[in-house]
Amino acid sequence: RTPVVSITGSLSRSNYDYSEDVSSGDGNYDNATVGLALSMPLYSGGSINASIRQAAAEAESSRESRDDSLQTIELNIRSLVLNLQTSVAQVQAQKVLIKSRRSALEASKAGYEVGTRNLVELLDAQSNLFDAIDALQQYRYNFVLQQLQLLEVTGELTEDKIKSLDKWLVSRS
Repeated sequence: RTPVVSITGSLSRSNYDYSEDVSSGDGNYDNATVGLALSMPLYSGGSINASIRQAAAEAESSRESRDDSLQTIELNIRSLVLNLQTSVAQVQAQKVLIKSRRSALEASKAGYEVGTRNLVELLDAQSNLFDAIDALQQYRYNFVLQQLQLLEVTGELTEDKIKSLDKWLVSRS
């Protein structure tokens, strides 16, 4: 606490003339007083130092909390970027698998036509191709979801970007 200076003052008027004649001014007395006071704490019991230490600790806690939040955000962004890269690799690998499964289906069709393959093998090849196409669509959907999450976390998610991703997803289906 800091020292406090106080100024006090008073003004009073007394009338000791008890006559009813107001024109005689002999009974009026004016009294004025002025006072100055200084209050300075000699010992505050360490409350000032404790308040300073508490404020410093609270400031440090706020800084640590902010740093923790920033690290969490950075970790989330890194994780989303890695997930997005994984999704891209999955989509590319699935496209190669679809190409392979198409070739296998064509070979099964040719083998069925000449009699070296049976109908079950042909249907299995066709089922494998459809499963690969279905998995590709799921990977593409996951890619779009992860891209939306990344845009959201980085604060870049806009209606135009959502529409653009929707058009991309629908046009490739």
